[in-house]
Amino acid sequence: MTKAPSAQLDSSILAVLHPGGGGWRLVIADTQSGSPRIIEARNVTAQEVVNLDPVLEPHRVGRVLCVLPSASVICRTSPLPDAEPEQLDQALRLQAEAQLLGSAPPHRLATAVLPAASSETTRVGLILAWPVSAEFVPPVTVRPISYTADIAALAALLNSHRPQNPALWVDRSDGSIATAITHSSGVMFRAAREGSSDGTTWQQSVINLISETALSVGHTTGYVHDAQAIFDAALTSVGTDETALIIDQQLLTELDERVTLPPHDEHWLTEYGIAVGGVLAACGPLYSLTQLQADPPVESPSLFRMVVRKLRSPAAALITVVICLLILAFLPLVTSGARLLILQTMNRDLADRKAAVDDVRYKLAVYDTLRSKAWPMTKLLSDIACNTPVGVELELIRLDYGNQLSVSGIAKPDRSENLGAPDVVAQMQANMRESGIFSDIDLNWGDGDAYSNYTFDITARVAKPHQHRQYPVALDFQRWTMQNRVDNKPPPDEAEDPKQLASAPTGNETPAHDPPPASVEDNEPGAIVTKPAPPEDALVEAEPDDGTSRSRRPGLNLGPGRHSNGGANPGDAGERMTAGTGPIEIPEPLTAEQIQAMDLEEVQAALKLVALARQHADLDEETEARLKEEWDILFARLKELQKIS
Repeated sequence: MTKAPSAQLDSSILAVLHPGGGGWRLVIADTQSGSPRIIEARNVTAQEVVNLDPVLEPHRVGRVLCVLPSASVICRTSPLPDAEPEQLDQALRLQAEAQLLGSAPPHRLATAVLPAASSETTRVGLILAWPVSAEFVPPVTVRPISYTADIAALAALLNSHRPQNPALWVDRSDGSIATAITHSSGVMFRAAREGSSDGTTWQQSVINLISETALSVGHTTGYVHDAQAIFDAALTSVGTDETALIIDQQLLTELDERVTLPPHDEHWLTEYGIAVGGVLAACGPLYSLTQLQADPPVESPSLFRMVVRKLRSPAAALITVVICLLILAFLPLVTSGARLLILQTMNRDLADRKAAVDDVRYKLAVYDTLRSKAWPMTKLLSDIACNTPVGVELELIRLDYGNQLSVSGIAKPDRSENLGAPDVVAQMQANMRESGIFSDIDLNWGDGDAYSNYTFDITARVAKPHQHRQYPVALDFQRWTMQNRVDNKPPPDEAEDPKQLASAPTGNETPAHDPPPASVEDNEPGAIVTKPAPPEDALVEAEPDDGTSRSRRPGLNLGPGRHSNGGANPGDAGERMTAGTGPIEIPEPLTAEQIQAMDLEEVQAALKLVALARQHADLDEETEARLKEEWDILFARLKELQKIS
């Protein structure tokens, strides 16, 4: 039994073993670089061939290539058209199957396309077959070993060169003859065996083989005579157990450019030339010719493949199917029963827990339905009432889940606040927007009557129906009732709210007021900007004319508008009029052309000024008629602009 090599193997170190002349030639080459380098060349005895590993171990040889004699192989040359490499390989394999069908098994069959010469218009394919019946004793080694033929080594020496004279390798010890003859379409390779012991007969047989091959590829008789003369002189000196490599001298000279050779004399290549050709074949385009195997590759199947092979039997397959069906039928039941038993053991009160979970899930489902598919209608009606100022009479409230809110009513002037009907509705629109519960608030005006009362429609989207808002006292009709407002009773203090009394400080401390509502700005048409609420003690103001007092809501900043005071802000005048600290100013006359040129904000500001001026009791008939006419034109312009927006 051969032991495994002790040193680590290097796959780039190749050993080529070539039998010839009754002995063996060994060439070790380093193939790691692009150009192989010959490390050692020596003769090997028959005893060393039987155990080759000690010879190869110093150089860490990783693979071995053994060269077969021509007497043991079948060689065919196939002409091919000039095409793509993939197409050439396929065509050559088809020809190999057709020509050598049954001659050798696949692991003893190899094909390769030779490199083309510069002047060739066709390609040459070489087919090698190693019959099982051929007698050859391979070397013994634990390293991976492959095989090639001396005819393949001769083809590697030629490469893309096409010498004029034939190339010949002969071995009289076993009668091997390998020849390559160049012709007009490429090169012809031929491997044969001539075992005659008589030197003259053997020599004549070799010359006849060369002549027949030359004539078969179209050479002239003169070429044949010249070749006979050359080989007749060269073969005369070959002894009974000797070898000879007859090749063009130019090829031997150019060989130094393809492989790095050790120092050698003129007889070195005759002895080791075929082995060097094997190195070139293993490192070049003829690599496939060096992959012949003595035995078919042995497959080591995995466990899966072994099971598959076992299941090829119908009886084994049937038993396996029955077992799988039983497993599929009963395994889920067994698994579920085991899990149930474990759960019951770990949770003795599982039924009570399940009932509690089901009850919670039912309640959550009910709450989710109430929250997502229903609105708190009573709360929303309360929000609408809180956001409706004094002077607005609601006639219709349409509130459906998932739809828009629709409010219709009549707006009347608020005499206590000196606000016209449009200002009252605008204040309601601002209150709804500031609450955060409603959004997308749209206001549409109707017709007015002789008392400056106007019908209106408000549509809005219920954005946050469940949002709770703590309304200030001015908007909370529960704490400051409508009756108290009509009777001019002051609003209650914020601390009197029952919801806040529990958290109010005790003793002599004075409860703090709610923070004033933040100002709200909106760029929508008709938006009202509310100022922060003043302290409660400032809500009661003295009237200069009669000395009586009355409660007042926070004033409204109605925005910019036209005014007779050149460049003065009419909003300031409106504040003075609301607070009762200044006289009511009459706005400048407006023509119909000026009103038609106004935008929505200007129209709203002008309406506010005209409404405040018309509430003055000391107007003459001419001024009152003018203001009434301007009011009608401004209101018509307002409705026109609202329809456009």
